[in-house]
Amino acid sequence: MTIANNMGGGLAGAWQDRRSGPGRMLGREDRAVLMRYARQCLISALMAWALAFGYLVFTPVKYTSRWTLILPGSAQSQTMQLDTIGQATSTANSPFGSVSLSPKVVYREIADSDLVRIAASESMGMTYQEFGRPRIKLIDETGLMQFEMGGRTPQIAQKKAVASIAALNHQLEILRKDELEKRAAATTLNLQGYKDAVDGARQKITDIQLSTGLVSVNQFNESVGNLGTTRRKLTDLVGELGRLRQEQAQLVDRIGINPSQASLALRMAADPALVKIVTEYSDANGLYEAETRRLGPENPYLINIEKRRSAAREQLLQLVSKLELGSSSEGRALILLTNVSHQAELLTQLVRNESVIEGKSREIETLTAEKARLEDEITRLSAAAAQLEDLKKNQILAEAVYASAVARVDTSKSDIYGAYPIVQVLAPPNLPEGHEQPRRLYAFAGGMAGSLFSIIAWGLAWLHYQQSTRRRKKNLSTG
Repeated sequence: MTIANNMGGGLAGAWQDRRSGPGRMLGREDRAVLMRYARQCLISALMAWALAFGYLVFTPVKYTSRWTLILPGSAQSQTMQLDTIGQATSTANSPFGSVSLSPKVVYREIADSDLVRIAASESMGMTYQEFGRPRIKLIDETGLMQFEMGGRTPQIAQKKAVASIAALNHQLEILRKDELEKRAAATTLNLQGYKDAVDGARQKITDIQLSTGLVSVNQFNESVGNLGTTRRKLTDLVGELGRLRQEQAQLVDRIGINPSQASLALRMAADPALVKIVTEYSDANGLYEAETRRLGPENPYLINIEKRRSAAREQLLQLVSKLELGSSSEGRALILLTNVSHQAELLTQLVRNESVIEGKSREIETLTAEKARLEDEITRLSAAAAQLEDLKKNQILAEAVYASAVARVDTSKSDIYGAYPIVQVLAPPNLPEGHEQPRRLYAFAGGMAGSLFSIIAWGLAWLHYQQSTRRRKKNLSTG
């Protein structure tokens, strides 16, 4: 306000001076000062235009390549189904789920960090200073990040932009890998406790197996099942053996000989020579008995039949002796039995039943011994089986917990974008069509602004001079 008032007062005073008598025109001294101020104003304006021209001439040509990155905002969830154990679920929250942390700001700092810029400059064969730094703009309420990178030529600018993207992605991969390694190291310590629990349960089971010989609970259950089967078979065999012995006793009473005698009779009946002699003896003996009733003892024919019967008896006794069939009387009795065909079948059944009875008896003895062994084994392993079953449950539980923890670790390894979400190139670096610097519009605006400021400044200086001169003259006239 003071300057404006002074300017107004100076202009009014100068106007009054120009209108009053001989002082209406500027004096020589005022004109000299005005000319000096005009020259200074012109020099200042020329300097402004010289600076604008220098900006156009000496400012290096700069081309700017622009690109846009986008961060997806959706969350991800993975589920792994484990057979007989359950399932493991891994959930990656949205990177924009927290209002206190924005991944765009984090990524801006990473992209502008010295590590990324040095890596990008080395890939381009440039120094850190020559490469420069990108300009980054974050678009609010979106996942967009706009980048700008300058270069001496359009191609260099575009290559520097591509190198910046590659360096940013490489640094993000390093950070993600480092995060996974540190997370794996921490989870490995936790998994060791679960693994120790599994190993402890297995060791206890091994100790019981070595001390008792019981491999598994199924082995004990099989022994119990075998004992039940053995008891049922033994009961059936005892009943069947009783039935066979009863039938055998009835058959012995019917035939009148024991099984050993029946066996001897069958052996004799199976000998062809013995059968032939028995037939001869039977025929001779039958003929002799028939002729004895008709002829006297001194009859030559009867004597010949007697000789024939005696010869057959001697041969029969000799064969009986060779076959070790016992005394001659027993052998003759058995020989007589072989001539009865229906008794031969009974003899065969008698011998067969005796063999079956003997086999069943031995099988009962074997099953009885097996039953006793199984009873002793079950009594000895009952406590161990119960303890082993409890330890098996503990082992299954420990293995399930351990497998679930390992599955969670594996699913967390697959979530590599948890802390550093994936970034995508929405708009790739473009090839600039025109240079960014220097701009003629900037130079013209700078020259015009410098000229205007020079005129205003020196105009104010001239008004100040006029006001000061008028005030000095007024003071001299009143004094």
